[in-house]
Amino acid sequence: MPPTTAIPAPHTRRVLLVSSQTLFGESLELLLRNAADVTLVASAAPDGDVCALVEQATPDVVVLADERPESADLLNLTALLMERFPDLRVIKTGPEMATLRVFAAQSWPASSLDLISAIREGSMRRG
Repeated sequence: MPPTTAIPAPHTRRVLLVSSQTLFGESLELLLRNAADVTLVASAAPDGDVCALVEQATPDVVVLADERPESADLLNLTALLMERFPDLRVIKTGPEMATLRVFAAQSWPASSLDLISAIREGSMRRG
């Protein structure tokens, strides 16, 4: 019998989902929980202490998903996360957005598969 070669498991991305508890946020949580190479390490509301949760849960990616993704509060949270955690990937989206914003700089047409691809992507750089 020939030797078998084990196929290495893909790198699992650790994700923190920050969303309001709406149908949109719950749908994203379900999507992330069902992605084979994504581990949802925590969920939080946008008004919580997200920085403390990032320190505790050590995600690779934070997905900021809100009904108003361009609100002042979410823009401030994005800037704070990028300043305090420069190696953290931040993805921002909302139900009305036609794009995902990675690090609030890069964008492309959005679908659920695009979100998972953005989480998986290891070579994204800040724009």
